[in-house]
Amino acid sequence: MMGLTNKKKSKTIILEILFALFILLIFYFILFRYFGITPKIEKENPRFVKIDYPQLRIEAESIGNPSELINENAKNVFVLTYHVVSKDPPKDEYELSYDQFKQNMFALKSQGYQTVSLDDLYLFLGGEKNLPDKSFVLTFDDAAKTAYYNVDPILEALDYNAVMFVITGHSLEGVESPYYMNESELIAAEQTGRWEIQSHTHESHYRLPIASTGEIAPALTNKLWIGEENRLETDEEFFARISNDLNKAKDLLENKFSRPVIAFALPFGDFGERGSNYAEANNIVHDLTADTYNLVFYEFPLKNRLYKGNYQGIKQDSYLVARFAADSFRTPDKLLQRIQSSRALKLPYYESYTNYDLWPRLSGGASFEENSIVLRKGANSSDDAVFAYLDGSYLWKDYTYSLQLKNLEASSVFLIFRLTKGGDYTACKYGNGLVRIIEVKKNIQIIIKEGNLPKDLFYRTDLSMTVLGTHVRCMMDGKEVLSAEVPNMPAYGGVGIKAEGFGGENATFAFGNIEVREENS
Repeated sequence: MMGLTNKKKSKTIILEILFALFILLIFYFILFRYFGITPKIEKENPRFVKIDYPQLRIEAESIGNPSELINENAKNVFVLTYHVVSKDPPKDEYELSYDQFKQNMFALKSQGYQTVSLDDLYLFLGGEKNLPDKSFVLTFDDAAKTAYYNVDPILEALDYNAVMFVITGHSLEGVESPYYMNESELIAAEQTGRWEIQSHTHESHYRLPIASTGEIAPALTNKLWIGEENRLETDEEFFARISNDLNKAKDLLENKFSRPVIAFALPFGDFGERGSNYAEANNIVHDLTADTYNLVFYEFPLKNRLYKGNYQGIKQDSYLVARFAADSFRTPDKLLQRIQSSRALKLPYYESYTNYDLWPRLSGGASFEENSIVLRKGANSSDDAVFAYLDGSYLWKDYTYSLQLKNLEASSVFLIFRLTKGGDYTACKYGNGLVRIIEVKKNIQIIIKEGNLPKDLFYRTDLSMTVLGTHVRCMMDGKEVLSAEVPNMPAYGGVGIKAEGFGGENATFAFGNIEVREENS
């Protein structure tokens, strides 16, 4: 009789345990389904932040979803680049802290910015899909563990997604590293639905020897030194190495994740423009990456690619995509200022002299002083010209652009318009008693028309130009001094300023009263 009683008690205990487990499963389901909270257990690591998920969710919900109120389409899409998000204060320009990153992302969310996927970006660039205004792409290079464990909770709370560019030689093929994510971690990230896993080379994200002296440089854009044979790679060896690396990274990722890999981020951000020991590296790397991937990401600024935002164009198989590094923007104000400088500007435009990032330079330096922009030659530059342009003006078509001279330390001034690339623009050139309408294609200057200036340039001289279709007018103090047809101009393009012929080593060129007004045909 006692044995029967014990069996009943054991059975009751088992049923109670099963019932408790059932209740616990229901509780977890409710958390996930209705509150969007995914219970997580972070790996024990002193570099990972201990996340208070309920509090993070409460803070995110207090923002709401301002992006729902946006009823305009995006004119362009910007891309942010990050590397390491650390538990502790940042140690270098490739790192920012969890708290800093959280503040920045919450600030973007509160202003209506929303992430989009790579497929969305690809369709947008080819004009096949419109995206809401304030759309952006969030990217992380190298697949550092801290860029996943310290970032993913914020993405989840804000309903953001991101792209992880992986160096497959560090993260796949059974490699284990205390710094880089391993295969299982990448799979876990991809399965959240918040992360897209893309390519950052297989083993070409290194600086390796390129000369017998031991000098090192980026492996993707330089011929490597073969020490055993005391020589550089041949053209054929360079081509084969780069081609094999790009394809191996893509194949590994596609085999592991059973998804197409469409994007590639250039190590160090360029094709070799910032220095290479092989003149053909630029064209070879450009062509190979474009043949292998649909989206190739470079780091702003890059020679002849002027604008931070990415604009719609004609449909292509592959697109070059501008990114700008965001690691060093440690406060929301600084990040938002940089973002604002990438956005498409509307006409009329009146310069407020509050956002320095709106005027990048192709040469020389710049500053804002007393409602003026002051341009100066670079300290180590032999070029006797300075060139600045207004980011965000790329889509402008027909307009009048005017400014006022604030000093006379340059002998020639170019009012630049229809600016598409660094070496492609049209300009009214004033100086040395002459006014010229010039067209520049691939840095080759052609004089369209020339005439005499009615007077010399003086302090507070007003210079302006009007472009309407293919017709150009150059003006001085409100009066036309030259006009011409320029039939081969692009239909749109931004504005800039160039000055040359400085009188001394420390000479500057200053201008203000900058306005651009739309013209209607």
